[in-house]
Amino acid sequence: KLSCTEDEITERVQSLLEDKKVKEKEVKDLKEKLCKIQAKEIREELKHNDNIAVVDLGYNIDMGYMTMLSNEVLGTAASKEDDATILFVGSSGDTASSQEDGAFLLIGNNKFVDKIGKDIAVMFGGRGGGKNGKFQGKGTKLRSAFNEVKDFMMKMK
Repeated sequence: KLSCTEDEITERVQSLLEDKKVKEKEVKDLKEKLCKIQAKEIREELKHNDNIAVVDLGYNIDMGYMTMLSNEVLGTAASKEDDATILFVGSSGDTASSQEDGAFLLIGNNKFVDKIGKDIAVMFGGRGGGKNGKFQGKGTKLRSAFNEVKDFMMKMK
């Protein structure tokens, strides 16, 4: 509800839209900063785990952020020869019932990703698809199967 006169509505709406733009830019900038911090942590995990990282990004994470993060990590830390492979997991909600549901992104070494992508989707109670070193999907058991999937990836490497 706007607290202004009828004559001021257009000006007030324009002001609100401008405020919205500013806030969206702030959120975008904060996501980019967070992405750089997380990318640094993931690069460390890759160094210590035979170029494999399995990352739980938490709740309310979308595929766009997972892609941005994978580009940040693989674009700066790993060339094709490095054989790095990363699995990102993010739940779609923040309620107890939705914490198991969400998306995952497996990206990295082409042969490895293509070999294990479908198995990981099944383990997560979901499905997905991909090729050329990128496999994405959705699942219904992201939290409960997380450690099992992590162990599986380390064993298959």
